[in-house]
Amino acid sequence: MPTTKFDVRTFILHEATSDDLNEIIDNIKQRRSVLNAQASVTFNKNDRVYFDAGRRGIVKGIITGFTRSKVLLAATTGINWRVSPGALKPWDGK
Repeated sequence: MPTTKFDVRTFILHEATSDDLNEIIDNIKQRRSVLNAQASVTFNKNDRVYFDAGRRGIVKGIITGFTRSKVLLAATTGINWRVSPGALKPWDGK
């Protein structure tokens, strides 16, 4: 069994079977769910936050609500976003 991060990467890239990969993917999805749930409880409605929207740049806004898996955000540009809680960072409003 791999013991270092390098060994794990080597195993995944070169030795893992399809069943191994499916199990790894399921574990990653579960871990992301846990991380998003933890991030979600750190924010409240009307908090000012921002996130990196890739080519669209940094988006700043105010939290307007929550769904089961996303945070609803009213951006300063007037566009509404549904964002994964793990992508959000607190914004001081400046």
